[in-house]
Amino acid sequence: MTELEKCMAGELYNCHDEIFLQYKKQAKELLDIYNRLTYDQKEEKKGILHKLFGGIGTNVSVGAPFLCDYGCNIITGSNVSINMNCSSIDCNQIKIGNNVMIASNVQIYTATHPVELAERLTPDWTPESGKHFCQVYALPVEIGDGCWIGGGVIILPGIKIGAGSVIGAGSWGTALGLLLCNNGHDVTICSENEKEIKSLKEHREHLTKLPGVRLPDEMKFTCDVRGSLSGQDILVMAKASPYVRTTCKKYAADIPDGQLIVNVAKGVEADTLMTMSQIIEEEVPGANVVVLSGPSHAEEVGRGLPTTIVVGAHDRESALYVQNVFMSPVFRVYTSPDITGIELGGALKNVIALAAGTADGLGYGDNTKAALITRGIAEIARLGTAMGAHAETFYGLSGIGDLIVTCASVHSRNRKAGYLIGQGRTMQQAMDEVQMIVEG
Repeated sequence: MTELEKCMAGELYNCHDEIFLQYKKQAKELLDIYNRLTYDQKEEKKGILHKLFGGIGTNVSVGAPFLCDYGCNIITGSNVSINMNCSSIDCNQIKIGNNVMIASNVQIYTATHPVELAERLTPDWTPESGKHFCQVYALPVEIGDGCWIGGGVIILPGIKIGAGSVIGAGSWGTALGLLLCNNGHDVTICSENEKEIKSLKEHREHLTKLPGVRLPDEMKFTCDVRGSLSGQDILVMAKASPYVRTTCKKYAADIPDGQLIVNVAKGVEADTLMTMSQIIEEEVPGANVVVLSGPSHAEEVGRGLPTTIVVGAHDRESALYVQNVFMSPVFRVYTSPDITGIELGGALKNVIALAAGTADGLGYGDNTKAALITRGIAEIARLGTAMGAHAETFYGLSGIGDLIVTCASVHSRNRKAGYLIGQGRTMQQAMDEVQMIVEG
């Protein structure tokens, strides 16, 4: 195989091969001219784009300055707008659909270096050659029809930006839908609650759970859950944990085999002691289930405050795919193979948070809360490892991280319920006042 064939096949190739250097030289010459043209020189710009890109539709505009490595691997549909200061490492194909808007300062990468240093160098490399880190992998990027890519977004190799449905229109489902929409994905929020969907459509805001957070016009809302399950790249399961099984059982026949489902519900089923991913896999046996968890209150994610979280999957490819889909400048996603540990950390911390809230309601101090948190994570870790989880998971984001934020935050429904109980309310009175599911 030639180096170019290796590149397009996603295999390790030498990016300093003569063919790549030739394409790069041609692209640089065209871009030097393009980026000096004025706004009014539209026909000249159009002519250069037709020479630069490997394929281009009608009504395509690219703001200057624009940078790319080769240009010939960029293929666009019609009605595409790329704003200024965008750049691409287009070693492999970048396919952009119709009716796409890409905001300023977006970076698209199709190439990445191998992890091992030895793999980055060609076999004939010597210190005198000066060709450091020649060997790279390249994977194509696809941006589907009707997508909007927000400013400053970084798109990593192999990403396909397309359609996704979020099942559940509560605070967490809506906040994640907003995040995905801002990342440029086509998002549909599904809920059987007609009143809630009608309000979201009319006000473009979740008035009760995310007040003040504006939802983009590009986000879609529907009560037709069944009709929204096919043709989606990702389904996000954002139902409260007591309703995950009934939801999966109801719609299992409508979910295609191999469908990627990202579960964000936290809890353990009372009757079976199964985690949420185990329930989904039992009810939808053909699904590829991934979990997303960590210290992440919807109220802060919706406002775009910096957040870190972890994704767990049975295979590395699925974990990396979901990581890239959710990753943004303010939402950092790590990966882990320990699905059991991630889910147990996210579920069991609610029990400790109830106790921490109760201590606050009783008027106990920080010493008491610190004792509950530290001894709580020790108990969670012992139980988790006995159930097959990795001990280190409980000292990461989905363990101690989620425990701290749930025990200390004013947004925590479990802490609030515990606080009210500590103040003298009954369990039912506390749950009625919180007005959300208290998993602990």
